[in-house]
Amino acid sequence: MTRSSMTSEQNCKRKSHRMNIPIHAIIYGTTYQVTDWSTQGLNIMLSEEHSSVDFTVGDNVEIALMLPTGDSSILLQVEGIVKKCLDNTYGFELSKISDKNRRVLRHYATLAIEGSRDHVDDLSGNLFMTDVPTPIQEPILLTEKEHKEIHRSFLQRSFLYLIFGLLLMVTVLSTLLYNYIIIYESTGLIAGNAKNYKAPKDAKVKGVYVVNGQSVTPDQLLFEMDVQEEQEQLNGLELQQRLLEMQLQTTKESLAGFSDHTTEKLQEIDRITKQEKGALIAAYDVEKEAYERGSTLYTKQLITLQTYTDVQNQYFTFMSHYNDVVLRNKSTSRDRALADQELFKSQDHIITLQRSLDKLNIDIEINALEMTTLQQQVQNASVLADEYGTVHNIFHNSGDFLEYSDDVLSLETDETPYLLTKMLADEIASIHLGGACILYSQRENRSYRGHIAGIGYSVTEGSTTNTTEISQQEIPIRIEFEDVSLRFHLNEYLEVYLINDSAIAKSIVDVLPQELLTL
Repeated sequence: MTRSSMTSEQNCKRKSHRMNIPIHAIIYGTTYQVTDWSTQGLNIMLSEEHSSVDFTVGDNVEIALMLPTGDSSILLQVEGIVKKCLDNTYGFELSKISDKNRRVLRHYATLAIEGSRDHVDDLSGNLFMTDVPTPIQEPILLTEKEHKEIHRSFLQRSFLYLIFGLLLMVTVLSTLLYNYIIIYESTGLIAGNAKNYKAPKDAKVKGVYVVNGQSVTPDQLLFEMDVQEEQEQLNGLELQQRLLEMQLQTTKESLAGFSDHTTEKLQEIDRITKQEKGALIAAYDVEKEAYERGSTLYTKQLITLQTYTDVQNQYFTFMSHYNDVVLRNKSTSRDRALADQELFKSQDHIITLQRSLDKLNIDIEINALEMTTLQQQVQNASVLADEYGTVHNIFHNSGDFLEYSDDVLSLETDETPYLLTKMLADEIASIHLGGACILYSQRENRSYRGHIAGIGYSVTEGSTTNTTEISQQEIPIRIEFEDVSLRFHLNEYLEVYLINDSAIAKSIVDVLPQELLTL
Protein backbone atom coordinates (compact mmCIF):
# COMPACT_ATOMS: atom_id res chain seq x y z
CA MET A 1 0.00 0.00 0.00
CA THR A 2 1.30 3.38 -0.96
CA ARG A 3 1.93 5.55 2.09
CA SER A 4 -0.13 8.72 2.30
CA SER A 5 1.41 11.97 3.45
CA MET A 6 1.05 15.77 3.22
CA THR A 7 3.72 18.24 2.19
CA SER A 8 3.85 22.02 2.46
CA GLU A 9 5.59 24.43 0.16
CA GLN A 10 7.94 27.04 1.64
CA ASN A 11 5.95 30.20 2.32
CA CYS A 12 2.92 28.53 0.70
CA LYS A 13 0.12 31.03 0.20
CA ARG A 14 -2.54 28.34 -0.18
CA LYS A 15 -4.85 27.32 2.66
CA SER A 16 -4.63 23.61 1.69
CA HIS A 17 -1.63 21.34 1.44
CA ARG A 18 -0.39 19.40 -1.55
CA MET A 19 -0.75 15.64 -0.93
CA ASN A 20 0.81 12.57 -2.47
CA ILE A 21 -2.09 10.30 -1.40
CA PRO A 22 -2.53 7.80 -4.28
CA ILE A 23 -5.30 8.65 -6.69
CA HIS A 24 -5.62 8.32 -10.47
CA ALA A 25 -6.79 10.65 -13.21
CA ILE A 26 -8.62 9.31 -16.28
CA ILE A 27 -8.25 11.65 -19.21
CA TYR A 28 -9.63 10.75 -22.61
CA GLY A 29 -9.83 7.10 -21.50
CA THR A 30 -6.24 6.96 -20.37
CA THR A 31 -5.42 6.42 -16.72
CA TYR A 32 -2.58 8.50 -15.25
CA GLN A 33 -0.86 8.29 -11.88
CA VAL A 34 -1.33 11.52 -9.92
CA THR A 35 1.95 12.46 -8.24
CA ASP A 36 0.44 15.06 -5.87
CA TRP A 37 -2.79 16.91 -5.62
CA SER A 38 -5.01 19.18 -3.63
CA THR A 39 -8.62 20.22 -3.75
CA GLN A 40 -7.61 22.89 -6.27
CA GLY A 41 -5.41 21.02 -8.70
CA LEU A 42 -3.17 18.08 -9.45
CA ASN A 43 0.06 16.99 -11.12
CA ILE A 44 0.43 13.93 -13.34
CA MET A 45 3.64 12.39 -14.62
CA LEU A 46 3.60 10.68 -17.99
CA SER A 47 5.34 7.33 -18.23
CA GLU A 48 7.07 5.97 -21.34
CA GLU A 49 3.85 4.35 -22.49
CA HIS A 50 2.23 7.78 -22.51
CA SER A 51 5.00 9.43 -24.49
CA SER A 52 2.67 10.05 -27.42
CA VAL A 53 0.31 12.11 -25.29
CA ASP A 54 0.76 15.79 -25.65
CA PHE A 55 -1.10 18.40 -23.58
CA THR A 56 -0.86 22.10 -24.32
CA VAL A 57 -0.92 24.76 -21.65
CA GLY A 58 -4.38 26.25 -21.64
CA ASP A 59 -6.22 23.10 -22.74
CA ASN A 60 -9.49 22.50 -20.90
CA VAL A 61 -10.00 18.73 -20.42
CA GLU A 62 -12.50 16.52 -18.66
CA ILE A 63 -10.96 14.45 -15.87
CA ALA A 64 -12.35 11.52 -13.94
CA LEU A 65 -10.63 11.29 -10.53
CA MET A 66 -10.49 7.72 -9.23
CA LEU A 67 -10.16 7.42 -5.45
CA PRO A 68 -9.07 3.89 -4.34
CA THR A 69 -11.04 2.69 -1.30
CA GLY A 70 -9.76 -0.82 -0.67
CA ASP A 71 -11.81 -3.30 -2.75
CA SER A 72 -13.58 -0.49 -4.66
CA SER A 73 -13.02 2.96 -6.09
CA ILE A 74 -14.90 6.22 -6.34
CA LEU A 75 -14.98 8.30 -9.54
CA LEU A 76 -15.41 12.05 -9.41
CA GLN A 77 -16.11 13.99 -12.62
CA VAL A 78 -14.24 17.31 -12.81
CA GLU A 79 -12.74 19.62 -15.43
CA GLY A 80 -9.24 20.95 -15.47
CA ILE A 81 -7.06 23.44 -17.34
CA VAL A 82 -3.44 22.66 -18.17
CA LYS A 83 -1.43 25.26 -16.25
CA LYS A 84 2.11 24.02 -16.60
CA CYS A 85 4.20 21.60 -18.55
CA LEU A 86 7.67 20.74 -17.30
CA ASP A 87 9.49 17.78 -18.85
CA ASN A 88 6.94 14.95 -18.61
CA THR A 89 5.00 16.49 -15.73
CA TYR A 90 1.74 18.39 -16.30
CA GLY A 91 -0.10 20.53 -13.82
CA PHE A 92 -3.85 20.96 -13.91
CA GLU A 93 -6.04 23.47 -12.19
CA LEU A 94 -9.46 22.14 -11.29
CA SER A 95 -11.51 24.75 -13.06
CA LYS A 96 -14.84 23.04 -12.57
CA ILE A 97 -15.54 20.92 -9.50
CA SER A 98 -18.70 20.78 -7.46
CA ASP A 99 -18.70 21.61 -3.80
CA LYS A 100 -19.86 18.07 -3.07
CA ASN A 101 -16.87 16.55 -4.94
CA ARG A 102 -14.54 19.03 -3.23
CA ARG A 103 -15.83 17.83 0.16
CA VAL A 104 -15.30 14.23 -0.94
CA LEU A 105 -11.69 14.97 -1.88
CA ARG A 106 -11.04 16.69 1.43
CA HIS A 107 -12.71 13.90 3.41
CA TYR A 108 -10.81 11.27 1.40
CA ALA A 109 -7.53 12.98 2.23
CA THR A 110 -8.45 13.05 5.91
CA LEU A 111 -9.30 9.33 5.95
CA ALA A 112 -6.12 8.48 4.04
CA ILE A 113 -3.93 10.34 6.53
CA GLU A 114 -5.72 8.57 9.39
CA GLY A 115 -5.29 5.20 7.59
CA SER A 116 -9.06 4.74 7.17
CA ARG A 117 -9.50 4.85 3.39
CA ASP A 118 -11.51 1.64 3.59
CA HIS A 119 -14.34 3.46 5.41
CA VAL A 120 -16.40 3.86 2.28
CA ASP A 121 -19.52 4.60 4.31
CA ASP A 122 -18.04 7.92 5.44
CA LEU A 123 -17.25 8.91 1.87
CA SER A 124 -20.59 7.76 0.51
CA GLY A 125 -22.26 10.03 3.01
CA ASN A 126 -20.66 13.00 1.24
CA LEU A 127 -21.68 11.62 -2.15
CA PHE A 128 -25.36 11.48 -1.30
CA MET A 129 -25.51 14.77 0.58
CA THR A 130 -27.37 17.72 -0.89
CA ASP A 131 -25.11 19.74 -3.16
CA VAL A 132 -24.78 22.88 -1.04
CA PRO A 133 -22.03 25.48 -1.48
CA THR A 134 -19.00 24.96 0.74
CA PRO A 135 -17.69 28.01 2.61
CA ILE A 136 -14.11 26.88 2.18
CA GLN A 137 -12.53 28.28 -0.98
CA GLU A 138 -8.99 27.00 -1.30
CA PRO A 139 -6.44 28.47 -3.70
CA ILE A 140 -5.34 26.63 -6.79
CA LEU A 141 -2.25 24.51 -7.13
CA LEU A 142 0.66 26.76 -8.06
CA THR A 143 2.66 26.39 -11.22
CA GLU A 144 6.41 25.71 -11.15
CA LYS A 145 7.12 29.29 -12.11
CA GLU A 146 4.94 30.57 -9.35
CA HIS A 147 6.57 28.15 -6.95
CA LYS A 148 10.03 29.53 -7.79
CA GLU A 149 8.79 33.09 -7.41
CA ILE A 150 7.30 32.24 -4.04
CA HIS A 151 10.52 30.56 -2.98
CA ARG A 152 12.55 33.54 -4.11
CA SER A 153 10.15 35.90 -2.36
CA PHE A 154 10.45 33.82 0.79
CA LEU A 155 14.24 34.01 0.69
CA GLN A 156 14.13 37.76 0.11
CA ARG A 157 11.75 38.30 2.99
CA SER A 158 13.78 36.00 5.19
CA PHE A 159 16.89 38.04 4.37
CA LEU A 160 15.02 41.25 5.10
CA TYR A 161 13.77 39.84 8.40
CA LEU A 162 17.32 38.83 9.27
CA ILE A 163 18.63 42.31 8.43
CA PHE A 164 15.78 43.88 10.38
CA GLY A 165 16.56 41.66 13.36
CA LEU A 166 20.23 42.57 13.23
CA LEU A 167 19.37 46.25 12.93
CA LEU A 168 16.97 45.96 15.83
CA MET A 169 19.65 44.27 17.91
CA VAL A 170 22.22 46.93 16.95
CA THR A 171 19.67 49.65 17.76
CA VAL A 172 18.93 48.17 21.18
CA LEU A 173 22.61 47.72 22.00
CA SER A 174 23.43 51.20 20.70
CA THR A 175 20.62 52.69 22.77
CA LEU A 176 21.80 50.92 25.91
CA LEU A 177 25.40 51.97 25.25
CA TYR A 178 24.36 55.53 24.44
CA ASN A 179 22.25 55.85 27.59
CA TYR A 180 25.16 54.52 29.65
CA ILE A 181 27.73 56.91 28.18
CA ILE A 182 25.59 60.03 27.66
CA ILE A 183 23.99 61.11 30.93
CA TYR A 184 22.38 64.28 29.53
CA GLU A 185 21.99 65.97 26.18
CA SER A 186 20.90 69.48 25.33
CA THR A 187 21.73 72.46 23.15
CA GLY A 188 24.08 75.29 24.09
CA LEU A 189 24.67 78.87 23.02
CA ILE A 190 28.09 80.34 22.26
CA ALA A 191 28.84 83.31 24.55
CA GLY A 192 31.82 85.08 26.08
CA ASN A 193 33.09 86.51 22.78
CA ALA A 194 30.84 89.56 22.82
CA LYS A 195 31.39 93.20 23.74
CA ASN A 196 28.37 95.43 24.24
CA TYR A 197 28.74 99.17 23.65
CA LYS A 198 26.31 101.23 25.70
CA ALA A 199 24.98 104.77 25.65
CA PRO A 200 27.35 106.95 27.77
CA LYS A 201 24.52 109.32 28.75
CA ASP A 202 20.84 110.10 28.37
CA ALA A 203 20.60 111.52 24.88
CA LYS A 204 19.66 110.90 21.27
CA VAL A 205 21.86 108.88 18.94
CA LYS A 206 23.48 111.38 16.61
CA GLY A 207 24.78 108.74 14.22
CA VAL A 208 25.76 105.06 13.87
CA TYR A 209 28.74 104.70 11.56
CA VAL A 210 28.96 100.89 11.16
CA VAL A 211 26.65 98.17 9.79
CA ASN A 212 25.97 94.57 10.77
CA GLY A 213 28.76 92.21 9.71
CA GLN A 214 31.33 95.00 9.32
CA SER A 215 34.84 94.37 10.65
CA VAL A 216 36.15 97.09 12.94
CA THR A 217 39.58 98.01 14.28
CA PRO A 218 40.61 99.59 17.60
CA ASP A 219 39.76 103.31 17.94
CA GLN A 220 37.34 103.16 15.02
CA LEU A 221 34.28 105.39 15.54
CA LEU A 222 31.20 103.21 16.12
CA PHE A 223 28.49 105.70 17.03
CA GLU A 224 28.04 109.18 18.44
CA MET A 225 25.56 110.70 20.87
CA ASP A 226 23.96 114.15 20.48
CA VAL A 227 25.74 116.52 22.92
CA GLN A 228 24.64 119.91 21.57
CA GLU A 229 23.20 120.93 24.95
CA GLU A 230 26.38 119.92 26.75
CA GLN A 231 28.47 121.81 24.19
CA GLU A 232 26.45 124.96 24.78
CA GLN A 233 26.85 124.55 28.53
CA LEU A 234 30.57 124.03 28.05
CA ASN A 235 30.85 127.23 25.99
CA GLY A 236 29.03 129.15 28.76
CA LEU A 237 31.30 127.71 31.42
CA GLU A 238 34.40 128.60 29.42
CA LEU A 239 33.19 132.21 29.14
CA GLN A 240 32.39 132.28 32.85
CA GLN A 241 35.82 130.83 33.60
CA ARG A 242 37.51 133.66 31.71
CA LEU A 243 35.46 136.25 33.65
CA LEU A 244 36.30 134.63 36.95
CA GLU A 245 39.98 134.59 36.06
CA MET A 246 39.79 138.31 35.18
CA GLN A 247 38.12 139.07 38.50
CA LEU A 248 40.73 136.99 40.24
CA GLN A 249 43.51 138.95 38.57
CA THR A 250 41.88 142.29 39.52
CA THR A 251 41.41 141.16 43.11
CA LYS A 252 45.01 140.03 43.29
CA GLU A 253 46.18 143.43 42.04
CA SER A 254 43.94 145.25 44.57
CA LEU A 255 45.19 142.98 47.30
CA ALA A 256 48.76 143.70 46.31
CA GLY A 257 48.06 147.48 46.39
CA PHE A 258 46.51 147.35 49.84
CA SER A 259 49.32 145.14 51.02
CA ASP A 260 51.84 147.77 49.90
CA HIS A 261 49.80 150.51 51.61
CA THR A 262 49.65 148.44 54.78
CA THR A 263 53.39 148.01 54.67
CA GLU A 264 53.87 151.74 54.34
CA LYS A 265 51.56 152.41 57.30
CA LEU A 266 53.33 149.81 59.36
CA GLN A 267 56.61 151.49 58.57
CA GLU A 268 55.11 154.92 59.46
CA ILE A 269 53.71 153.58 62.73
CA ASP A 270 57.05 152.02 63.50
CA ARG A 271 58.77 155.34 62.85
CA ILE A 272 56.31 157.29 65.03
CA THR A 273 56.59 154.68 67.77
CA LYS A 274 60.36 154.82 67.70
CA GLN A 275 60.32 158.62 67.94
CA GLU A 276 57.83 158.56 70.83
CA LYS A 277 59.73 155.81 72.62
CA GLY A 278 63.02 157.59 72.08
CA ALA A 279 61.69 160.79 73.64
CA LEU A 280 60.32 158.97 76.67
CA ILE A 281 63.46 156.91 77.11
CA ALA A 282 65.49 160.12 76.94
CA ALA A 283 63.24 161.80 79.57
CA TYR A 284 63.14 158.74 81.80
CA ASP A 285 66.36 159.48 83.64
CA VAL A 286 65.40 163.14 84.12
CA GLU A 287 61.95 162.26 85.50
CA LYS A 288 63.38 159.58 87.71
CA GLU A 289 66.08 161.82 89.04
CA ALA A 290 63.52 164.58 89.79
CA TYR A 291 61.35 162.11 91.65
CA GLU A 292 64.25 160.75 93.67
CA ARG A 293 65.43 164.25 94.53
CA GLY A 294 61.93 165.25 95.61
CA SER A 295 61.68 162.17 97.78
CA THR A 296 64.99 163.08 99.44
CA LEU A 297 63.97 166.66 100.03
CA TYR A 298 60.62 165.61 101.50
CA THR A 299 62.37 163.14 103.74
CA LYS A 300 64.60 165.98 105.04
CA GLN A 301 61.49 168.13 105.27
CA LEU A 302 62.96 170.63 102.94
CA ILE A 303 59.80 170.74 100.81
CA THR A 304 56.19 170.58 101.66
CA LEU A 305 53.94 167.63 101.30
CA GLN A 306 52.05 169.36 98.51
CA THR A 307 55.20 169.92 96.53
CA TYR A 308 56.24 166.32 97.04
CA THR A 309 52.82 165.13 96.00
CA ASP A 310 52.99 167.11 92.78
CA VAL A 311 56.43 165.70 92.01
CA GLN A 312 55.20 162.19 92.76
CA ASN A 313 52.07 162.55 90.59
CA GLN A 314 54.13 163.92 87.72
CA TYR A 315 56.48 160.95 87.98
CA PHE A 316 53.68 158.39 88.14
CA THR A 317 51.97 159.99 85.14
CA PHE A 318 55.24 159.87 83.23
CA MET A 319 55.83 156.21 84.18
CA SER A 320 52.28 155.25 83.18
CA HIS A 321 52.81 156.86 79.80
CA TYR A 322 56.28 155.33 79.60
CA ASN A 323 54.95 151.82 80.35
CA ASP A 324 52.11 152.19 77.81
CA VAL A 325 54.43 153.35 75.03
CA VAL A 326 57.65 151.50 75.73
CA LEU A 327 56.48 148.30 77.39
CA ARG A 328 52.90 147.86 76.14
CA ASN A 329 53.43 149.51 72.72
CA LYS A 330 50.51 151.87 73.34
CA SER A 331 50.68 155.37 72.01
CA THR A 332 48.83 158.61 72.64
CA SER A 333 50.29 160.30 69.59
CA ARG A 334 47.69 161.75 67.24
CA ASP A 335 49.81 160.84 64.22
CA ARG A 336 50.10 157.28 65.53
CA ALA A 337 46.32 157.14 66.01
CA LEU A 338 45.69 158.33 62.46
CA ALA A 339 48.22 155.85 61.10
CA ASP A 340 46.65 153.01 63.12
CA GLN A 341 43.22 153.94 61.80
CA GLU A 342 44.43 153.87 58.22
CA LEU A 343 46.25 150.61 58.88
CA PHE A 344 43.05 149.06 60.25
CA LYS A 345 41.09 150.11 57.20
CA SER A 346 43.79 148.76 54.91
CA GLN A 347 43.88 145.46 56.78
CA ASP A 348 40.08 145.25 56.65
CA HIS A 349 40.22 145.74 52.87
CA ILE A 350 42.90 143.07 52.67
CA ILE A 351 40.70 140.60 54.60
CA THR A 352 37.73 141.39 52.34
CA LEU A 353 39.86 141.01 49.22
CA GLN A 354 41.36 137.80 50.54
CA ARG A 355 37.89 136.38 51.12
CA SER A 356 36.90 137.45 47.62
CA LEU A 357 40.07 135.88 46.30
CA ASP A 358 39.34 132.60 48.11
CA LYS A 359 35.77 132.57 46.80
CA LEU A 360 36.97 133.26 43.27
CA ASN A 361 39.47 130.42 43.54
CA ILE A 362 36.68 128.07 44.72
CA ASP A 363 34.34 129.24 41.94
CA ILE A 364 37.10 128.78 39.38
CA GLU A 365 37.84 125.29 40.69
CA ILE A 366 34.15 124.28 40.66
CA ASN A 367 33.72 125.78 37.21
CA ALA A 368 36.80 123.90 36.03
CA LEU A 369 35.41 120.62 37.41
CA GLU A 370 32.10 121.20 35.63
CA MET A 371 34.01 122.00 32.45
CA THR A 372 36.06 118.82 32.82
CA THR A 373 32.87 116.77 33.34
CA LEU A 374 31.23 118.30 30.28
CA GLN A 375 34.40 117.92 28.24
CA GLN A 376 34.50 114.24 29.25
CA GLN A 377 30.84 113.83 28.28
CA VAL A 378 31.46 115.50 24.94
CA GLN A 379 34.51 113.33 24.42
CA ASN A 380 32.67 110.14 25.51
CA ALA A 381 29.81 110.94 23.17
CA SER A 382 31.99 109.55 20.38
CA VAL A 383 32.21 105.82 21.18
CA LEU A 384 35.25 104.06 19.70
CA ALA A 385 35.99 100.36 19.35
CA ASP A 386 38.28 98.93 22.02
CA GLU A 387 39.51 95.99 19.95
CA TYR A 388 39.22 94.10 16.69
CA GLY A 389 35.82 92.57 16.04
CA THR A 390 32.78 92.20 13.82
CA VAL A 391 29.54 94.10 14.28
CA HIS A 392 27.09 91.46 15.49
CA ASN A 393 23.94 93.44 16.16
CA ILE A 394 22.81 97.10 16.11
CA PHE A 395 20.05 97.71 18.65
CA HIS A 396 19.38 101.44 17.98
CA ASN A 397 19.80 103.85 15.08
CA SER A 398 20.14 107.60 14.57
CA GLY A 399 17.45 109.65 16.27
CA ASP A 400 16.60 107.09 18.96
CA PHE A 401 16.52 108.54 22.48
CA LEU A 402 18.44 106.35 24.91
CA GLU A 403 18.95 106.28 28.62
CA TYR A 404 22.33 105.85 30.23
CA SER A 405 23.76 102.34 29.77
CA ASP A 406 21.25 101.26 27.11
CA ASP A 407 22.82 98.84 24.59
CA VAL A 408 23.52 100.46 21.21
CA LEU A 409 25.44 97.71 19.40
CA SER A 410 27.47 94.56 20.06
CA LEU A 411 30.69 93.25 18.58
CA GLU A 412 31.77 89.66 18.09
CA THR A 413 35.32 89.72 19.43
CA ASP A 414 38.27 87.40 19.01
CA GLU A 415 38.12 86.20 22.62
CA THR A 416 37.97 82.51 23.50
CA PRO A 417 34.25 81.70 23.75
CA TYR A 418 32.45 79.46 26.15
CA LEU A 419 29.08 77.75 25.88
CA LEU A 420 25.94 78.28 27.97
CA THR A 421 23.40 75.51 28.36
CA LYS A 422 20.83 74.55 30.98
CA MET A 423 19.66 71.55 32.92
CA LEU A 424 16.59 70.71 34.95
CA ALA A 425 17.12 71.39 38.65
CA ASP A 426 16.02 67.83 39.53
CA GLU A 427 18.82 66.37 37.37
CA ILE A 428 21.63 68.76 38.29
CA ALA A 429 22.95 66.37 40.96
CA SER A 430 24.23 64.01 38.23
CA ILE A 431 26.92 66.48 37.07
CA HIS A 432 29.84 68.29 38.70
CA LEU A 433 32.51 70.86 37.90
CA GLY A 434 35.09 69.50 35.52
CA GLY A 435 32.71 66.91 34.08
CA ALA A 436 33.54 65.86 30.52
CA CYS A 437 31.42 66.95 27.56
CA ILE A 438 31.25 66.42 23.84
CA LEU A 439 30.13 69.42 21.81
CA TYR A 440 28.88 68.95 18.25
CA SER A 441 28.64 71.67 15.60
CA GLN A 442 26.18 70.95 12.82
CA ARG A 443 27.62 73.81 10.78
CA GLU A 444 31.07 72.21 10.78
CA ASN A 445 29.80 68.63 11.18
CA ARG A 446 32.49 68.15 13.81
CA SER A 447 32.74 67.27 17.49
CA TYR A 448 34.82 68.97 20.19
CA ARG A 449 35.72 68.12 23.76
CA GLY A 450 34.86 70.37 26.67
CA HIS A 451 34.32 70.40 30.43
CA ILE A 452 31.86 71.94 32.89
CA ALA A 453 33.36 75.20 34.19
CA GLY A 454 30.45 76.61 36.16
CA ILE A 455 27.04 75.68 37.55
CA GLY A 456 24.40 78.17 38.64
CA TYR A 457 23.40 81.74 37.88
CA SER A 458 26.91 83.05 38.57
CA VAL A 459 28.07 81.65 35.21
CA THR A 460 26.29 84.42 33.29
CA GLU A 461 27.93 87.78 32.70
CA GLY A 462 26.41 91.19 32.27
CA SER A 463 28.35 91.72 29.05
CA THR A 464 26.71 88.73 27.37
CA THR A 465 24.54 89.83 24.46
CA ASN A 466 22.06 86.96 24.54
CA THR A 467 21.77 83.98 26.81
CA THR A 468 19.58 80.94 26.81
CA GLU A 469 16.17 81.42 28.39
CA ILE A 470 16.31 80.00 31.91
CA SER A 471 13.11 79.02 33.72
CA GLN A 472 12.70 78.61 37.47
CA GLN A 473 13.08 74.84 37.16
CA GLU A 474 16.36 75.06 35.20
CA ILE A 475 19.94 75.76 36.18
CA PRO A 476 22.43 77.43 33.77
CA ILE A 477 25.68 75.60 33.05
CA ARG A 478 28.88 77.06 31.63
CA ILE A 479 31.01 74.78 29.44
CA GLU A 480 34.52 75.65 28.26
CA PHE A 481 36.38 74.09 25.33
CA GLU A 482 39.50 72.02 25.91
CA ASP A 483 41.10 73.70 22.88
CA VAL A 484 41.32 77.41 23.78
CA SER A 485 42.23 78.29 20.20
CA LEU A 486 38.73 77.46 18.95
CA ARG A 487 36.57 80.27 17.65
CA PHE A 488 32.82 80.24 17.05
CA HIS A 489 30.29 82.82 15.97
CA LEU A 490 28.47 84.60 18.76
CA ASN A 491 25.10 83.01 19.66
CA GLU A 492 25.86 79.92 17.55
CA TYR A 493 24.08 76.80 18.77
CA LEU A 494 25.97 73.56 19.49
CA GLU A 495 24.68 70.22 20.68
CA VAL A 496 25.88 69.31 24.18
CA TYR A 497 26.44 65.76 25.45
CA LEU A 498 27.46 65.30 29.10
CA ILE A 499 29.62 62.18 29.51
CA ASN A 500 29.51 59.56 32.27
CA ASP A 501 32.64 59.89 34.43
CA SER A 502 33.03 56.19 35.15
CA ALA A 503 36.27 54.54 34.07
CA ILE A 504 34.43 52.14 31.76
CA ALA A 505 32.52 54.96 30.07
CA LYS A 506 35.70 56.98 29.62
CA SER A 507 37.51 54.04 28.06
CA ILE A 508 34.59 53.51 25.67
CA VAL A 509 34.56 57.19 24.75
CA ASP A 510 38.29 57.09 24.07
CA VAL A 511 37.88 54.10 21.76
CA LEU A 512 34.71 55.07 19.91
CA PRO A 513 34.79 57.90 17.38
CA GLN A 514 33.06 60.95 18.79
CA GLU A 515 30.89 61.13 15.70
CA LEU A 516 29.12 57.95 16.79
CA LEU A 517 28.11 59.58 20.06
CA THR A 518 26.65 62.65 18.39
CA LEU A 519 24.58 61.02 15.67
